[in-house]
Amino acid sequence: MRRFFLVATAVCFCAAAASAQTKVSGTAQCAKPGPVHVIPVGDRPDHSLAVEQFKCTWTKPMEIEGDKSKDGVSTETGDITGNTSKARGFHVVTMESGDKAFFWYQVREQAKTAHR
Repeated sequence: MRRFFLVATAVCFCAAAASAQTKVSGTAQCAKPGPVHVIPVGDRPDHSLAVEQFKCTWTKPMEIEGDKSKDGVSTETGDITGNTSKARGFHVVTMESGDKAFFWYQVREQAKTAHR
C-alpha cells in the first residue's frame, strides 16, 4: 500500500509538471525492496538508518503528450525509530520513448514493524 501511495503521489507531481491544465493519472505495482541495507545507529537500541530500492511496473500507464510510462525505480533513505519510519526518496519513471521523469518524495509511517 505504501508503494502505491508513493507512486500515486509521484503521478500527482507529474501532472503539475506536465501542465497546469492537464490531468495525468496511472497505477504502478512495485516489487518488494531489494537491495535493502539497515544499519543500527548505536545511540539507542531501536534506532537505525536504511537505504532501499524498489522496482515498479506501470499496470495502468500515465500518459503525457502521447508518451506512456513503462517502468520506474524508487530509491530511498529511511530513519527508523521503533515502529516509526521517516523516508525521503527519488522515483525515476522511464517512458516508452526512453525519456525519463524524476520525482522526489517524503513519507512518514507508523507500523507494527518499521523495519522492512
